[in-house]
Amino acid sequence: MKRIIALLIAAATLVSLASCGENKKGASGGTTASTTTAVETTEPPVTTLTETTEPPVTTPAETEPPEDKVYTLTFVGDCTLGTMPSRMSYSKCFINLVKDNYEYPFASVAEYFRNDDCTFINFEGVLADSGTPEDKKFTFRGPVDYVNILTGSSVEVANLANNHSYDFGAPGYQTTIDTMKANNVTYIERNGYALYTTESGLTIGMYGVNFDLDESDMKNDIALLKDAGAEVIVAAIHWGIEKATTQNSEQISVGHKLIDAGVDIVWGHHPHVLQPIEEYNGGIIYYSTGNFSFGGNHNPPDKDTAVFRQTIIETPEGEFKLGELTVIPCRVSSKTGYNDFQPTPYTVDSEAYKRTMNKLFPNSN
Repeated sequence: MKRIIALLIAAATLVSLASCGENKKGASGGTTASTTTAVETTEPPVTTLTETTEPPVTTPAETEPPEDKVYTLTFVGDCTLGTMPSRMSYSKCFINLVKDNYEYPFASVAEYFRNDDCTFINFEGVLADSGTPEDKKFTFRGPVDYVNILTGSSVEVANLANNHSYDFGAPGYQTTIDTMKANNVTYIERNGYALYTTESGLTIGMYGVNFDLDESDMKNDIALLKDAGAEVIVAAIHWGIEKATTQNSEQISVGHKLIDAGVDIVWGHHPHVLQPIEEYNGGIIYYSTGNFSFGGNHNPPDKDTAVFRQTIIETPEGEFKLGELTVIPCRVSSKTGYNDFQPTPYTVDSEAYKRTMNKLFPNSN
């Protein structure tokens, strides 16, 4: 810039000198006034030149602040993708209704599973084409190909930390795990932990509990998950009393211990009905997410269930915290008279919708 101004001043000086020479040739006096006039009319103002060539300065107020990044995790309750061996001949059992239509069970809710970052189901039973059932009242099995129900509907995580994962003994359990592995479905084992990183980059730590919580192991495993890079931690816990619509004191105590130890989301199941949701110490507890696509009962008396969509917020500073929870009330079936194992959302603000929300948020009114 200084060089440009200097050149302009030099040019003006040459003009001035040339004018002076002309005056000397044309007259014998008055040359001082002519010289001064030439310099004044040809030298541009320095301030004007600076103003027109300097780029505009952007003030900090014009720069948009960085935004939070939001992830969505979807949770549902008990999914038994099969039936009891003694009922496999029934025309309306899970296997005979679904057959090889793998999209059928989640057809009415798959949009929620696909439009999120990770979907979790509580998987009750085993995937095996054969096997000997354990000596117990209820044992559930579906064919190995039913893993396509999960992969075809964008289910990323299946919880196996429950009382039906060994319905066909260790062989049935191993076949289930092998099938999950072969199809890239992440699973949570009893008293075990796992990591899953979403395509969007969120690393989720998962810890599984089947009724009995070992506090020492739990604290150690949660610490290991954090050291391994978990940015949010989910505890899948099988607990409570079947058909109880409220959590008991033991659930409350254990749920609080999990949150206090560093868990962000406690995801409960086993009662087969919905129980309330509690926010506690920066975390959240879904005491029971109820049945969902549940092949274990062709006509449960309580058919209310829900899809739970929990957002996770990542701040520009790299901190992670819980965001909003969205609940979509559903019926476990698209039919009212029996269970066809196809969970279907209730109409918004219908009596069934309001009833379901009241089960989850009993003190909201």
